[in-house]
Amino acid sequence: MKLLRPSITLALLLASTTTFANSAAIDQIGNDNEATIDQPGAGQYARIEQQGDRLDASVVQRDTGHSALVQQLNSVDSSVSVQQEGGFNAMSIYQTDTQGAVASVEQSGSENTLSLTQTSGDYPGSGYQSAVISQAGFANDYQIVQNGAGHSLTATASGESNTLRVNQSAYATQATISQTGTANAIDLSLDSAGRAVLTQTGEDNNLTMNVGGYEAGSATLTQNGNGNDATVNMPGRMTDLAFEQTGNGNVLDAFVSGRDNVFTGFSRGDDNIVNARVDGFLSTGSVEQTGSNNEANLIVEGFENVASIVQIGDLNQASISQANFETTHRAAIQQAGNGNVASITQR
Repeated sequence: MKLLRPSITLALLLASTTTFANSAAIDQIGNDNEATIDQPGAGQYARIEQQGDRLDASVVQRDTGHSALVQQLNSVDSSVSVQQEGGFNAMSIYQTDTQGAVASVEQSGSENTLSLTQTSGDYPGSGYQSAVISQAGFANDYQIVQNGAGHSLTATASGESNTLRVNQSAYATQATISQTGTANAIDLSLDSAGRAVLTQTGEDNNLTMNVGGYEAGSATLTQNGNGNDATVNMPGRMTDLAFEQTGNGNVLDAFVSGRDNVFTGFSRGDDNIVNARVDGFLSTGSVEQTGSNNEANLIVEGFENVASIVQIGDLNQASISQANFETTHRAAIQQAGNGNVASITQR
C-alpha cells in the first residue's frame, strides 16, 4: 500500500514561493474520515490529504488569490467538494488509485484555474469516478484528466473566454458539457466506447473533440448562436455522430472513420456550413439544412457507403463525393428553393 505523504511537491512549492494571509492543512489516514476547511477573505491557502475508504473532503474559499490542494489516495467511495468565489484562485484535486470517487467543483469569478486528476487502481472493480464541474466568469481555465473505466464528467461553463480541456482514457467513459457565452473553448478527448453530449450556446465558441478507441463511441453536438466552430474526429467501429446547428454562421468539420459508422444531423438558420468525411465500410452520412445560403459537403470513401443531403431554402450548396469504384455506393441530394447548386461525384 502506498503511504500518504505529509505534503506533495506542488504543496511545498506553493507554500515556499507564495505568501498567504492564512494557511490550513489537514492530513488523515484511515476510513470514514471527514475534513473541512472554510476560508473567507483574500489570499488563503488550504491543503487536505487523505488515505482510506469512504472519505469526505470539503474546501470553501471566498474572495481572491486563493490556492487549494486536495489529495485522496488508495480510496473507495470517497468525495471531494470545492467552492471558490472571486478571482485569481487556483485549485488542484488528485483522486489517485481510487474506486467510485466523486469530485464536485464550483468556481466563479475571473482567471481561476482548476486541475482535476482521477485515476483508477490496478485491482478488480476499480474506476467509475465521476466529476461535476461548474465554471462561471471570465478567462477561467480547467484541465480534467480521468483515467480508468466507467468515468463520467458533467461540466458547465458560462461567461467569456473560458477554457475546458478534458482527457478521458480507458473504456466506457461519459462526458456531458455545456458551454454558454462568448469565445469559450472546449478540448475533449475520449477513448473506447466513450459517449459525449456537447452544447454550445452563444457566439464564437470553439470545440475540438476526439473520440477514439475501437468501438461504440458516440457524440451528440448542438450549436446555438452565431459563429460557433466545432471540429470532431471519430475513428473506430460503430461510432455515431449526431449534430444540430441553429443560428447564423456555425461551422462543423467532422471526420468519421472505421466500420458501421453513422454521421447525421441538421442545420436551421442562415449560412451554416457542414464539412464531413466518412471513411470506412457500411457507413452512412446524411445532412439536412433549412434556411438560406447553407453549405454541406460530404466525402464518403470505402465500401458500400450511403450519403444524402436535403436542403430547403435559397442559394444552398451541396456536394457529395464517393470513392472506390470496386463497390456499390448510394448518393442523393434534394433541394428546394432558388439558386441552389448540387454536385455528386462517384469514382
